[in-house]
Amino acid sequence: MEIELKLIDDTYVKNEYVEWLNDYEIVKYTEQRFEKHTIKKIKNYVKNVTESKNEFLYGIFHHIKNQSKFIHIGNIKIGPIKPEHNSTEIGYIIGNKSYWGKGVMTESIRLATLICKNKYNLSKINAGVYENNIGSIRALEKNNFIEEGTLKSQVIFENKRINIKLFGKKI
Repeated sequence: MEIELKLIDDTYVKNEYVEWLNDYEIVKYTEQRFEKHTIKKIKNYVKNVTESKNEFLYGIFHHIKNQSKFIHIGNIKIGPIKPEHNSTEIGYIIGNKSYWGKGVMTESIRLATLICKNKYNLSKINAGVYENNIGSIRALEKNNFIEEGTLKSQVIFENKRINIKLFGKKI
């Protein structure tokens, strides 16, 4: 399966995108779970990121070569970039559940790491992950991210306080 990352703008915000962000199973490990999303709200968010000088929203696309077709299956955000430290944070989501467990996020993080290094000249990437989001932790570890710390009892997840694990990678 070939995965590509492409910068997206608000024209990519469709009903399916809104459905992703309103599906608890998809967003349960993110702060998006507290929001009720609409096309208008998401278009405004994407527009603001697009206009930002230090945040970049990439769509995750499955490229079906024999059909010259790109299927938008998720997003990965780079930013905010901190130029004084040559560092950034990343956050990501696979909205299309049929792609879960197939290595898509591992590949997307690999591609985002290359973009951070080659396009934005960064030397450090950070990510925070709910401690029970095993798939996300594995995807980071497969990309040689190192667990650098823990924010103890940082968030409430399903009525229980849990930790946020902090991962980083020098590139």
